Amino acid sequence: MKKHKIILTVLLLTVFSLGVTRLVICNSMAISGTLLGKINDEIKNYETQNFLLSEKVLDLSSFINISKKADKLGFQPKKTAYSITDTLPIALKQ
Repeated sequence: MKKHKIILTVLLLTVFSLGVTRLVICNSMAISGTLLGKINDEIKNYETQNFLLSEKVLDLSSFINISKKADKLGFQPKKTAYSITDTLPIALKQ
């Protein structure tokens, strides 16, 4: 009889310890789940901001926008090209 009581006590302690371990693990996972949710929200926010900033950079660096700003500042397009040296002929006359 004494052997059965020891085995039963060991089994009950094992079940109790496994239950406590499961409870601790579930609680830690629940806390990390909310933390991961917050982190995912921040990542989405940063991705959205990155996309908006890249669109703004592309808009500001477009040739049309640069041309409009140059016109507002008074720059005029160059109508004639000047060259300091003459061009060489393709083939020399012999």
